[in-house]
Amino acid sequence: MTYPVQPENAGSVRRNFQAIPILMEEHDEWYNRRDNDGSWAGNDQISKRHGAKETGSAAGGRSGGGTIGYLDGSVGLFKAPAGPNDRLEENGDLKAVQLRLIKAGGSQHMINSSAANEWGWANRPR
Repeated sequence: MTYPVQPENAGSVRRNFQAIPILMEEHDEWYNRRDNDGSWAGNDQISKRHGAKETGSAAGGRSGGGTIGYLDGSVGLFKAPAGPNDRLEENGDLKAVQLRLIKAGGSQHMINSSAANEWGWANRPR
Protein backbone atom coordinates (compact mmCIF):
# COMPACT_ATOMS: atom_id res chain seq x y z
CA MET A 1 0.00 0.00 0.00
CA THR A 2 1.45 3.36 -1.02
CA TYR A 3 0.71 7.05 -0.57
CA PRO A 4 2.06 10.20 -2.28
CA VAL A 5 4.66 12.19 -0.33
CA GLN A 6 3.28 15.40 -1.90
CA PRO A 7 -0.48 14.87 -2.45
CA GLU A 8 -0.79 18.17 -4.33
CA ASN A 9 1.65 16.90 -6.99
CA ALA A 10 0.21 14.23 -9.34
CA GLY A 11 3.70 12.91 -10.13
CA SER A 12 4.81 12.76 -6.50
CA VAL A 13 7.13 10.09 -5.20
CA ARG A 14 5.14 7.39 -3.40
CA ARG A 15 6.06 5.69 -0.14
CA ASN A 16 5.04 2.33 1.23
CA PHE A 17 3.17 1.98 4.50
CA GLN A 18 5.01 -0.31 6.95
CA ALA A 19 2.34 -2.95 6.22
CA ILE A 20 -1.17 -2.98 4.72
CA PRO A 21 -3.38 -0.61 6.78
CA ILE A 22 -6.70 -2.09 7.89
CA LEU A 23 -7.88 0.50 10.46
CA MET A 24 -7.34 4.26 10.10
CA GLU A 25 -8.06 6.88 12.73
CA GLU A 26 -10.21 9.24 10.70
CA HIS A 27 -9.81 13.00 10.98
CA ASP A 28 -12.52 14.41 13.24
CA GLU A 29 -13.52 17.09 10.74
CA TRP A 30 -12.95 15.98 7.15
CA TYR A 31 -15.92 13.84 6.13
CA ASN A 32 -16.21 12.10 9.50
CA ARG A 33 -18.51 14.63 11.13
CA ARG A 34 -20.73 15.03 8.07
CA ASP A 35 -20.71 11.35 6.97
CA ASN A 36 -20.51 9.20 10.08
CA ASP A 37 -20.47 6.07 7.94
CA GLY A 38 -17.81 3.98 9.67
CA SER A 39 -15.65 3.80 6.55
CA TRP A 40 -12.50 5.52 5.39
CA ALA A 41 -12.84 6.36 1.70
CA GLY A 42 -13.05 9.14 -0.86
CA ASN A 43 -11.79 12.44 0.55
CA ASP A 44 -11.52 11.19 4.16
CA GLN A 45 -8.29 12.14 5.88
CA ILE A 46 -6.17 10.62 8.65
CA SER A 47 -6.34 12.27 12.06
CA LYS A 48 -3.63 14.78 12.98
CA ARG A 49 -4.51 15.03 16.67
CA HIS A 50 -1.77 12.94 18.31
CA GLY A 51 1.86 13.87 18.81
CA ALA A 52 1.47 17.56 17.97
CA LYS A 53 2.49 20.45 20.21
CA GLU A 54 -1.18 20.97 21.06
CA THR A 55 -3.27 17.83 21.44
CA GLY A 56 -6.95 17.04 21.35
CA SER A 57 -9.59 16.96 18.67
CA ALA A 58 -9.86 20.71 18.20
CA ALA A 59 -6.09 21.33 18.12
CA GLY A 60 -4.79 18.97 15.45
CA GLY A 61 -1.94 20.57 13.64
CA ARG A 62 0.53 20.05 10.84
CA SER A 63 2.89 17.98 12.98
CA GLY A 64 0.26 15.64 14.44
CA GLY A 65 -0.70 12.16 13.35
CA GLY A 66 -3.31 9.44 13.53
CA THR A 67 -3.22 5.85 14.67
CA ILE A 68 -3.21 3.09 12.05
CA GLY A 69 -3.72 -0.62 12.68
CA TYR A 70 -1.92 -2.84 10.16
CA LEU A 71 -2.64 -6.30 8.77
CA ASP A 72 0.55 -7.67 10.38
CA GLY A 73 -0.87 -6.86 13.84
CA SER A 74 1.23 -3.75 14.45
CA VAL A 75 -0.15 -0.33 15.34
CA GLY A 76 1.59 2.99 14.86
CA LEU A 77 1.33 6.75 14.67
CA PHE A 78 1.23 7.92 11.05
CA LYS A 79 1.93 11.55 10.25
CA ALA A 80 0.23 12.03 6.90
CA PRO A 81 1.34 14.71 4.44
CA ALA A 82 -0.78 17.78 5.15
CA GLY A 83 -1.16 21.45 4.41
CA PRO A 84 -0.36 24.02 7.09
CA ASN A 85 -3.91 24.42 8.50
CA ASP A 86 -5.61 21.41 10.08
CA ARG A 87 -9.01 23.15 9.90
CA LEU A 88 -8.89 23.86 6.16
CA GLU A 89 -9.15 21.22 3.46
CA GLU A 90 -6.02 21.82 1.38
CA ASN A 91 -4.40 20.33 -1.74
CA GLY A 92 -1.46 19.14 0.38
CA ASP A 93 -3.70 16.96 2.59
CA LEU A 94 -3.45 13.20 2.05
CA LYS A 95 -6.88 11.74 1.21
CA ALA A 96 -8.09 8.14 1.07
CA VAL A 97 -8.56 8.38 -2.71
CA GLN A 98 -4.79 8.83 -3.10
CA LEU A 99 -3.83 5.46 -1.58
CA ARG A 100 -2.90 2.61 -3.92
CA LEU A 101 -2.68 -1.13 -3.36
CA ILE A 102 0.10 -2.61 -5.50
CA LYS A 103 -0.53 -6.04 -6.96
CA ALA A 104 2.33 -8.42 -7.82
CA GLY A 105 3.52 -7.41 -11.27
CA GLY A 106 3.16 -3.72 -10.48
CA SER A 107 -0.48 -2.92 -11.27
CA GLN A 108 -1.95 -0.29 -8.96
CA HIS A 109 -5.49 -0.26 -7.62
CA MET A 110 -7.39 2.51 -5.86
CA ILE A 111 -8.77 1.17 -2.61
CA ASN A 112 -11.84 3.38 -2.27
CA SER A 113 -13.73 2.81 -5.49
CA SER A 114 -14.09 -0.91 -5.95
CA ALA A 115 -16.79 -3.45 -6.60
CA ALA A 116 -17.44 -6.17 -4.03
CA ASN A 117 -15.84 -8.84 -6.22
CA GLU A 118 -12.75 -6.83 -7.25
CA TRP A 119 -10.50 -7.80 -4.37
CA GLY A 120 -10.53 -11.58 -4.69
CA TRP A 121 -6.82 -11.51 -5.60
CA ALA A 122 -6.02 -9.56 -2.38
CA ASN A 123 -7.90 -12.15 -0.33
CA ARG A 124 -6.10 -15.06 -2.04
CA PRO A 125 -2.50 -13.90 -2.69
CA ARG A 126 -0.20 -16.27 -4.59
